[in-house]
Amino acid sequence: RITGYQIPVSMSGSVETAAEHAEGILRCLERFPKANLRYVAEFSPQSNPDQAESFAFVIGDQMRFNNRWTARPRRGEYQEALRDGTRGWDTTRMWYGEERPGYGFNPRNTDTPLATAIHEFGHILDLPTLSRAIHDDVIELVNDAAREATREMAMRRLAAGLEGGWEITPSEVIREQVSGYAATNTHELIAEAFADVMVNGDR
Repeated sequence: RITGYQIPVSMSGSVETAAEHAEGILRCLERFPKANLRYVAEFSPQSNPDQAESFAFVIGDQMRFNNRWTARPRRGEYQEALRDGTRGWDTTRMWYGEERPGYGFNPRNTDTPLATAIHEFGHILDLPTLSRAIHDDVIELVNDAAREATREMAMRRLAAGLEGGWEITPSEVIREQVSGYAATNTHELIAEAFADVMVNGDR
């Protein structure tokens, strides 16, 4: 398994968690060997208080994992927190009188440290590699999907003898098709969608 170049890595804590993070990064590098990732390490919540609750974050060409979660005694808690993030996909909800699918905070099946690393690699592609070059295209794609979802909903209501509908917003489309967290901003949409496709394939 050749990635084409070496990346310095500094990890401690749970060997199992570090192995899963490394596997996620390796899978991405096999697909995107020119990604601008130059360093992988951990960080402490005390030294990065603004990221204290994060599993990981990307700064420049570096990927850093929170040692609060990578610590061996916290592995079970880390896994449970990740599972919590994907709950909700098998539910439904009422939205303006219409039954709509539920959604999770994170994409389906991304409840592993491996998927955390893949999500962060999505930021590596978006920011230091592509320099936000795809943001306008992503926004246009989501806006088109929202318009189409609004049209389809209006047609369903008309066929059922109900009055027209309402606008389905881009944020609503993102939540239903990617994740709740993806609706935060375009950066997180790209990273969440990337993890979704890498883990679950195209839909």
